[in-house]
This record gives sequence, structure tokens and C-alpha cells, in this order.
Amino acid sequence: MKVEKKQGDVESFFKKVEHIMRKVEFQKGKVESFGVKIEPFCRKVEPRRRILAPQP
Repeated sequence: MKVEKKQGDVESFFKKVEHIMRKVEFQKGKVESFGVKIEPFCRKVEPRRRILAPQP
């Protein structure tokens, strides 16, 4: 009986891990799409920063 119980625990543990991994992948996807959106904005801001920076 004990062995079966442990086997079930292991399976549920792996299911939990899998669920967390999916969540992480989803968040990573969100961050990547956010990065793609913010990229052009950074390109716009960068030249202005160079202009504002004091010239050596």
C-alpha cells in the first residue's frame, strides 16, 4: 500500500512541476512579446539620450 501511495505522490508532484513549467513558459512568452513592443520605443529614445548627454 505504501508504495502505491508514494507512486501517486510522485505523479502528482510531476503534474505540479509540469503546471509550473507551463506557467513559466506562458510568462516568458508574455515578456518576449512585451520586449518586441518596447524595442521600437527604445530605438526612439536612444538617439535623444545621446543628444542630451554632455559631449566630452
